[in-house]
Amino acid sequence: MNDEIQSNVPSIVDSSGIIYRAYKALPNELKLRFLAILAELENEHCYLKKRFPQGKLKRVLGTEIPVYTANIDPKGEWKIYLHYADGKLYLTDLVGSQPAVSKEISKENLSPVGSFNEF
Repeated sequence: MNDEIQSNVPSIVDSSGIIYRAYKALPNELKLRFLAILAELENEHCYLKKRFPQGKLKRVLGTEIPVYTANIDPKGEWKIYLHYADGKLYLTDLVGSQPAVSKEISKENLSPVGSFNEF
């Protein structure tokens, strides 16, 4: 029975280098959480219960191919996208939050623009 369950757990394929990109892009406090989510995707009990509590794996609706997303952080600012094909999970993208950009415009920011626009 255990071999039968293990054969139903899809293997993870990272042909796009998502794991390397995550190591470079993720803040240090999220790197271990990312690895825990990958481990959860290989856990046979998660597939039996159809629950993925670490990453909150969800199907993306409105796509023909089965695309899934998993949250790396609790707020959902960092996510990985996966698609399922041929009995394998393919890591397809890493999407993360960008640092907040100040909405305040200073004269220093506009000085190069102002030199072009002098009449």
